[in-house]
Amino acid sequence: MSDPLTTQRDFLPAPPKANPIRTSLTARLLAVAAGFVILTEAIVFLPTIATYRQEWLTERFDTGELAALAARAPVADGFLRGDAQELIRAADIQAVSVITNGQRQGLIGVVPMTPTRFIDLERQTFGGAIFDVIATLVAPNDRYLAITARPRSNAAIKLEVIVAEQTLRASLLRETRRVLIYSLMLALMIGVLIYAALADSFVRPMRRLTSAITRFRDAPEDASRNLVPS
Repeated sequence: MSDPLTTQRDFLPAPPKANPIRTSLTARLLAVAAGFVILTEAIVFLPTIATYRQEWLTERFDTGELAALAARAPVADGFLRGDAQELIRAADIQAVSVITNGQRQGLIGVVPMTPTRFIDLERQTFGGAIFDVIATLVAPNDRYLAITARPRSNAAIKLEVIVAEQTLRASLLRETRRVLIYSLMLALMIGVLIYAALADSFVRPMRRLTSAITRFRDAPEDASRNLVPS
């Protein structure tokens, strides 16, 4: 007659095999290191893109100021005025206007009649710039940005430079891809360094201790198998 306990044990399902990736101390340390690096990059990402956006707007405004100076220069043959048109065309600027006493005076280009979002560079905050990055990425294709500030050449007036927001979005997307590629490369290098440091400080001694315990279990009476402290 068969043993009921033996029969019941034979029908019990085999215990699930442990996943070596999840149980390995090395894999866990690598996952923790990679997680911290990715978190750091995520925190730095938006401020980096916001800084790039601010520089892009400032460059367009400076180009618009140069074009305004060229357009207002009293040259009879119109040579400088032609240069002003080339300047705004090369910088993807739609129009440049002078604002005096709240009145806009068209100077170069054609002011678009589509929806426009106004950005005052003198009142731009860093937190607002981060929010504006997200707003630009989801903006409609027909929206324009009116960049206003006081030019360095004449603080008594305000200059308005109008650019298509779609151009800014395309530039932000290119910069985003560049930052992500460099960030992933940096994260990989930092992750490898952290992993190597943790492996040398924790994993290798733990493996040495585990091996010593196994040798002691196999032959407790063998003094040559004792762990020699480092």
